[in-house]
Amino acid sequence: VARIMAAALLGLAGAGVAVACAAVLADPYAAASSSIGEATGQVGQDAVVSATAFPVLGLASGLLMAAAAVWLVVAGRHWRTSRKYSAAAGPRKADGSPSDRGAVDEIDSWDQLSRGNDPTD
Repeated sequence: VARIMAAALLGLAGAGVAVACAAVLADPYAAASSSIGEATGQVGQDAVVSATAFPVLGLASGLLMAAAAVWLVVAGRHWRTSRKYSAAAGPRKADGSPSDRGAVDEIDSWDQLSRGNDPTD
């Protein structure tokens, strides 16, 4: 569920970026007219406006974000969840093999730490 929600938010953000950049590319004057009016104090005057490469890069980025959202939904179904932080079956040596000593509970581990011993050795 979290992957689908993240993909939906990513897709909406990418679509928003793409639409905004496409609007700037379609009519650069309309996108810049409020900034021109604030800078000059005159609104509605003719001005020569040209777009730079940044709206094109923004459009490409927005489309890439939307594509990543689709990929997240499609490929995310095949991802396995991490087992890194699951509870261990018992004490283990550094190489991962079972330990010879008996099971150590949480209280024993705290007592060993209090004595200055590391129970994870």
